[in-house]
Amino acid sequence: MYLNDIIQCLADGRDNTGCCEKTAADPDESACFDMCKGEVNNLLPWPKIQACLTINIQRMFKCYEDGHDRSPSPPRNINIIERKEKEIKVQWNAPSVNGRTVGKYLVTVFNVDAKQIAFFRETRQEEISITGLIPNAVYEVRIVAIGKTHNHKSQALISQQFTNSGTAPKVIPYNDDVYIQLKADSIVLACRTQNVTNNLEHVQVEWRKKNKRTKNFDVIHDKRYTVNIHKSKERNYEFTTILTIKDITPYDFGIFRCSASNEYGSSSSELRLSEAPAMVYSTSPPETIVECCQSMGVAKRCLPLCGQKEYISDTTINSGPQLPINCTSEISKVTECAMVGVTDASCCLAANIPDVCMYLCDERRKSLNYMPIVCYDYLESITVCRVTADIKKPSQISKLKVISSTKDTTNLRWNIASLADSYLIYWRKSPRREWQMKSTSSLGTKIAGADEIVVMGVNNFGYSAPRRLTLQVNEWV
Repeated sequence: MYLNDIIQCLADGRDNTGCCEKTAADPDESACFDMCKGEVNNLLPWPKIQACLTINIQRMFKCYEDGHDRSPSPPRNINIIERKEKEIKVQWNAPSVNGRTVGKYLVTVFNVDAKQIAFFRETRQEEISITGLIPNAVYEVRIVAIGKTHNHKSQALISQQFTNSGTAPKVIPYNDDVYIQLKADSIVLACRTQNVTNNLEHVQVEWRKKNKRTKNFDVIHDKRYTVNIHKSKERNYEFTTILTIKDITPYDFGIFRCSASNEYGSSSSELRLSEAPAMVYSTSPPETIVECCQSMGVAKRCLPLCGQKEYISDTTINSGPQLPINCTSEISKVTECAMVGVTDASCCLAANIPDVCMYLCDERRKSLNYMPIVCYDYLESITVCRVTADIKKPSQISKLKVISSTKDTTNLRWNIASLADSYLIYWRKSPRREWQMKSTSSLGTKIAGADEIVVMGVNNFGYSAPRRLTLQVNEWV
């Protein structure tokens, strides 16, 4: 009944475990050694504890006596004297008994929620800065005074449990400037909110639009505007807030502010929605992926990644996609070439594609030499967004033919391309002269003499895949 009290009195705030283990008559009989630090292990069978005491009790008493004489008592009066976002400063007083024997202190910070050690340091001072704390987590600090040797130490002084202060969320817009065609079906504006250190349900999110007359940011009441929050499956302290605007009108263009707040503060960012400028056509046709790869300096052996078949060995067994040897460092270049003209960010953001995968949706994002594992789970959604964007663009023209050709003129005809508002025609004559370009809404045109021709359908959403003709040995192919 009084065993715990007796053991605590014998230990008197010292941890004599090292002495008991070192001087034991039979070290294998150790079931009672917790008593050397003033504790009784009630999980062990009492007969085992009795056997340990029978063999070792005399030497254990000598350790108690040695501890009284040479080991410090526990440190005193632990206090948190300074708090920062991920750091605290702790101070304490020296032991009241054998304080002069203290050589150092062992400081351990225990994360109560995670049930693991978050910080461990030795110090000769009676204060320490504890770093790397997670805001809003529950911790306790344990400090042990060490005498002249590690066998002469105190029991731990344990602080009251405390919660480190949380932080205000940080809001980052996906793009500072967003462009959309007038009368488009919809557009998505997005802000990523980071450093959410409390329950996501407690974070207040708001979108406002700048009033062009008063210059104030007004709450949005338009029914065409909807706000959604997409939580991150990969990052517990991050989410994306989405503002979707349907049936774009001139009223929608302007400056928007997205903000997030919790009990620790708030943060906001601004972004501008503008009407997309009229499409400016290049003076030369778009490169094929192979041509782009060659321009980007992709190694010749790696061109199969770009679709260049002539570099694929005829002896290769067709057992699926083959990655040429030592081409990993070229993948980002190949991806960049494949992403030319791809602007599916609005769709991908609405589909909650992780930020690390957005380079597969938006040509403005830097391409990677590897695909993060998490992106594999979203490839189907990314593909749907790509198809959704492509079906708004013109289809590729068909049956492009040279009706007649002389040294100075070439007459072309082709079939209609669905959704095309007009057609772009590029041509040049060898040796590789500058490209010439013209546009037409007809299904045919006359151009100057040429031996290389490219025709594409275009509309406000982009252009079709190009159709090419090349004059080879007096035959157009």
